[in-house]
Amino acid sequence: EMESTVYDGRTAVSGRCTLKTLAAKEWMNDSEVKSYELDYYFDGENADLTSEGQLLKAMEWTNKAEITTLNVAGPLNPSDLNAIKNNLIALQHLNLEKATIAGKALPDEAFAGMPLITFSSPSNINSIGSRIFANCQQLAAIIWNSDEKMPNNSFGDAMNPNILIYA
Repeated sequence: EMESTVYDGRTAVSGRCTLKTLAAKEWMNDSEVKSYELDYYFDGENADLTSEGQLLKAMEWTNKAEITTLNVAGPLNPSDLNAIKNNLIALQHLNLEKATIAGKALPDEAFAGMPLITFSSPSNINSIGSRIFANCQQLAAIIWNSDEKMPNNSFGDAMNPNILIYA
């Protein structure tokens, strides 16, 4: 009986891809090739998702409280937006330009109270809730990629007078 050597090293992946694996041993036939699709990817700053509801799963290996920058590509749903607001307590730079939002809506107070400095919106939204940036005291720049107008009450009762909004 021959013993196999188990590979326990790390494999670096730099984005969503298909992993193909096989077992090989000298003097033996190679095993069947197995394929595994990565449905999501997160490298500490960049999240690439294939379906909504995957954001927290993609980030499960990292300390979410230490993430300061997040760039998202792919679909998000209200659960993902809540995960951003409630778990990424140190988030300063949020780029959703390559994200699509289920229902094409940003809910009321979507990012309220977050320590955001910069925000880039998704382009597919057509409904924006009230006070989405309420109490975002450090917010300095917004890149608004949607054709939909930001509501007058987007900032709640107070707005940084020096904020730059690029539309």
